[in-house]
Amino acid sequence: VDKLIQFSKIIAVHENGAFQGFISYYKNDSQKKLGYLSMLLINKESQSFGTGSFLLKTAIEDLKKELFSVFQLEVLKTNVKAINLYKKFGFKTIKENGDLLLMELELKADD
Repeated sequence: VDKLIQFSKIIAVHENGAFQGFISYYKNDSQKKLGYLSMLLINKESQSFGTGSFLLKTAIEDLKKELFSVFQLEVLKTNVKAINLYKKFGFKTIKENGDLLLMELELKADD
């Protein structure tokens, strides 16, 4: 948690005072222009209401604004709901590593 607080950008969503979810991603590799999604967590009762899409879209727009060219993440192969969300945003699987998929989105400023 200390690493996330110190080095990542964290965006949380609350509605009517209740926690809905958050996203945490690194955007500290300005040499390679590589962003990395470390965590996307949505409260179970808040799933399927667009909170994950909102947070992911916000992170992508932030990285594009800062001229990052790639956004990567790892996800469990069994997390079908998350994989479908990432695919909806254009992430593609670039590598399989045991139970994990490495997915990547090429960021273009004109999108």
